[in-house]
Amino acid sequence: MARHDHPPAQPGEDRVRWLGEPDHADITTLLRTHSGRHDAEPGQDHARRWCGVRDDAGSLVAVAAHTEFWTGVPFLASIATRSAQRGRGLGGSVTAWITRHLLDEGSPRVTLGMYSDNDVARRMYLRLGYQVVHRFTSGRLRRATPGDG
Repeated sequence: MARHDHPPAQPGEDRVRWLGEPDHADITTLLRTHSGRHDAEPGQDHARRWCGVRDDAGSLVAVAAHTEFWTGVPFLASIATRSAQRGRGLGGSVTAWITRHLLDEGSPRVTLGMYSDNDVARRMYLRLGYQVVHRFTSGRLRRATPGDG
């Protein structure tokens, strides 16, 4: 999916901030505890930086990663919300906020991928104006047997 222009403003974006190295342990804990299929973690070469939201008690409740596999093409990854905080728009807030910042910094587009069975994420990305630009199919590989044709 990709977006070339600013997404609509989302409630709670004013609470989103860039996160730094002191936040890495909190990011990793949130992802490993509340996001079983995340793609990036702090410290990985392709993970450039992170943004997130903390609650009033200071706990990290939502994150998104700016990653790059190809220089100059931001790819959002590991967009995650603490389980108890889901349904409050935090995923949309971090996604819209980081998209807007990356575009404002001069990126011509912001991209992201998702697992095809994640209907909640798909609805959020479409609501934010992301458009499907590539579809991928995956499945289990198996050896061909005689007669498979």
